[in-house]
Amino acid sequence: ARMLTFVFDDATWDSGPGGLALDETTFTGYLAFRRFETRGKGLTLPVAEGAVFRSDALFFGSGDLVKTGAGTLSFGEGAFALGGTVRVREGVLDLSDAGTVTNAAFAGPGTVRGASFGEGARIEPSIGADWSSVDVPVFENCSFGGRVYVEMDPSLAARLELPSAEGVAVAKFTGAPPDVSRWRVRNVWNEPGVRGRFALDGDTVRMTVARTGFSIIIR
Repeated sequence: ARMLTFVFDDATWDSGPGGLALDETTFTGYLAFRRFETRGKGLTLPVAEGAVFRSDALFFGSGDLVKTGAGTLSFGEGAFALGGTVRVREGVLDLSDAGTVTNAAFAGPGTVRGASFGEGARIEPSIGADWSSVDVPVFENCSFGGRVYVEMDPSLAARLELPSAEGVAVAKFTGAPPDVSRWRVRNVWNEPGVRGRFALDGDTVRMTVARTGFSIIIR
């Protein structure tokens, strides 16, 4: 059989009120030859409340995946290999059966469930102009086996001196607490003097950002 790749760029895939299963029943004998790629503006997947969109076929690519709706989006073993940001705006992204997840990025206020993260997991919290947390992802019963990188909007660099840069919520969790000593701020604004410290506060991971050393500003 020949490989067939479905490519999504600024697309929406509405599976309807009953959800969808991309498995051997759907692709009898051809599951290994069907894959789904996100590019550019990526793919939006609305999943209705009470429904499940389940894929045992491979999802990969550099485009974002936006999960909407109160339902559940889940992936089977080896089916999750997305390189863009997964924005869980509503409902649940279930990675319990996906195997080890590496170099994946997550944003939005929804729930990521059961993931086993290897190296390079990324979190992109939405932080307001006053350093208040707007969207904080929830990690339900997830394990973090490697470093975790928190990536912020580069425009925040100009406000790092504000006291409100202390204790900013960047993630919530249930289950075993993550080892925040392995969490880092990704230096997206190319300033090597910027560092982040992370601490647990109940079910919340909080971040404090500061510059190391000193700066001389001449006007």
